[in-house]
Amino acid sequence: MGGNPVGFRFRRRRGRNGVLRGDAGAVSKVLERAALAYGSDPRDFDLAIVAAELLERAPTPDVRALLHDGLSDDDLYERELRPNWEGLTKGQRANKVVAFARFANAIGDDHTAIGPLVRTKLLVLAWAYDRTYGSSFLPKIDREPEHFGRIELSAAG
Repeated sequence: MGGNPVGFRFRRRRGRNGVLRGDAGAVSKVLERAALAYGSDPRDFDLAIVAAELLERAPTPDVRALLHDGLSDDDLYERELRPNWEGLTKGQRANKVVAFARFANAIGDDHTAIGPLVRTKLLVLAWAYDRTYGSSFLPKIDREPEHFGRIELSAAG
């Protein structure tokens, strides 16, 4: 994929590159604890339950912003996570994670409703993918978010 003219880095305003760095570990810790508490098989977890636990624990500023804006655990799962996970193949799931990583890159440190939602969906889906397939999306997002590139956003004309 080399030679892409689009900048492959997260915007680093006011040190907010830590948005995903610090949040990746915090989100992973909550999701992993919930999966272990409510599941029996290491790769078997209920995404709705672990997402609800994430909202209950609210370990990141993004999750707290979503709660402040009134996002419920049903909304998070049914509207935001389920369509990007349930019934999809491994490849489709991987594509969703990469697409959300690129979207998160494009919006940078946006603090409006879309920024916290995109970053939270990215971290939850990356965690779920890694847990299901033994992959390493979340560590890559944590260490090298620019690896995924970014999508170009433009104003509607």
